[in-house]
Amino acid sequence: MAHTLTREEIKELYRPPAGQIVEVDVPVLKYLVIDGEGDPAAKPFREATRWLFAAIVPLRKIAKQKLGQAFAEPPLEAVYWTKGAANLDTAPKSEWCWRCMIVLADWMDEAMIADAIDNAVKVLGKAPDSLRVEEMHEGRSVQIMHAGTPENDRDLIAKIYQDYLPARDLAPSGLYHEIYLGDARRVPPEKMRTIVRQPVA
Repeated sequence: MAHTLTREEIKELYRPPAGQIVEVDVPVLKYLVIDGEGDPAAKPFREATRWLFAAIVPLRKIAKQKLGQAFAEPPLEAVYWTKGAANLDTAPKSEWCWRCMIVLADWMDEAMIADAIDNAVKVLGKAPDSLRVEEMHEGRSVQIMHAGTPENDRDLIAKIYQDYLPARDLAPSGLYHEIYLGDARRVPPEKMRTIVRQPVA
């Protein structure tokens, strides 16, 4: 069952210290997701992002009308994997697969989400085939805040996979995860902030 994040958990999961790898325990969370593949800087990822935000923004109004709940617009997130055996730190981004997603409050029921998607359809047309609600439990994870554009985080990925995890006898146990705290359309590249997260065991 999806978890309701407390303010303390939000701070721990979405505001890690800059430049320091930390361990966190991520509970079961509910997301609105769209799947795709290829470079995250390419058009399909941008279109998926546009679709998710088109659905999320009306949820703020619907939530307030139906439940009196305040719902701050959460950040865009994405998990990544590759088509073949190559690791993310070595595979070209054209071979990446991704799941673009935005976390949902656990009190948002199916009817509320359906209303929000219907509103987005009126603006953008047919919904992507992979659009759905999905729960994800990452559990024990390591994460670090990256300063700058997500395209420049390769060194950080290598630091996690090649240095931090082997030194602590840890191994990846889930999908590589990025959380984008800045809007690339409005924030200068040097001020972008991305949380890099990797579930481990």
